[in-house]
Amino acid sequence: MAFQCLEGVDVTGLRVKVVEGGEEFVGKVQFLDIARGRLGLVLEKGELQLFYQRDVDMVSVLGELSKGGNDTVDESTAIMDKLKIGPNSKSFSVMRDKAENKEVQVDKVKQVQRVVEGKESVMGEEEMKKIFSEVRPDRPGVALFNDRGRNQHLDNLHHINMSDLLGHKPPHESEQVVMMTDSDSCGHQFKQLPAVTQSSKPRIDANGHALHGGRQEKMIRERLWVTPDTPPHIETPARLYIVKVVGEVFEEAVDRISHSGMVGLSLEGELIGREGTLAWVNICTARDVFMFDIITMGEAGFKFGLKSVLQNSELVKVVHDCRQVNDCLTHQWGVTLTNVWDTLAGDMVFSTQYVYDGFIPQYARSLAHLLKDYLGIADSDIY
Repeated sequence: MAFQCLEGVDVTGLRVKVVEGGEEFVGKVQFLDIARGRLGLVLEKGELQLFYQRDVDMVSVLGELSKGGNDTVDESTAIMDKLKIGPNSKSFSVMRDKAENKEVQVDKVKQVQRVVEGKESVMGEEEMKKIFSEVRPDRPGVALFNDRGRNQHLDNLHHINMSDLLGHKPPHESEQVVMMTDSDSCGHQFKQLPAVTQSSKPRIDANGHALHGGRQEKMIRERLWVTPDTPPHIETPARLYIVKVVGEVFEEAVDRISHSGMVGLSLEGELIGREGTLAWVNICTARDVFMFDIITMGEAGFKFGLKSVLQNSELVKVVHDCRQVNDCLTHQWGVTLTNVWDTLAGDMVFSTQYVYDGFIPQYARSLAHLLKDYLGIADSDIY
């Protein structure tokens, strides 16, 4: 044992050399705890360092502090003589008993003897704990665990511009789809809408990883698709009319909508609801999409046609999450929405019955999720 040469003697203030990990440390002993295998050493630079017996390679005695004012006796020789005393001798037994008694007294009082600038002083246990908590060994630290606190999922995150995501900024010119302008049989201009793309392949996220819809996607494809790899055939409207004033185009739009059995409905604006700002009312039939500019038309748009269309109980309005839509129309424009088929509620019913075995899902899904799962619409065609 490395500390064996220090057992049985009063080593306080003794100058020793400690070899640990190939490095040498020279200093004066402040305390020695044989039971716990600890050695406190004040290095030549004045730093206090703690050594453990299991880590120390060798300890050698260099000398001891002189405790007398003019006493020049070399006590290092006396210490070495004490260390050479046989273990069975009477003197060795006396010194061992004294050392044990001293350790017992130290444990009872919970104090440690130390030498500060040549004068002895007593340091309490709390003060010693504070000192050792601040002291760090003068050697490279050893990592016990490799990257234990590192979250590898952070490497998969990417920056998101919320202004772009929320539509406050128009798409880049390279991403914009050029729509040709044409006229119908009545002479009203419209823009030609491109057809959407359908696919059964897994979606790809921003990091290039494939995303699978899990059990919901599987059950939808098994029960509603032609085959798990063949999405249902859909026909989308081909003509887009932008209606900004109450006039001929507005009247024609209301007439076509009124003679349709089912239409799609959505509202666009800022914070749609009773306190938000409504900008567009979008209504589509099987062939046409009408965008009504409410900012420009104002209440006149509802007074001269939109209100009657939205309150028509014989006309089915397909909406995704009609709660905010109805809240806005009711409290701002006095419109009572009737005969609504809510795709959010439809997905909840389907998932409850076929996916979760009668249990209601905890969260509702967005329109983008439904378009991908039920119709297989490509991400590039969903805005």
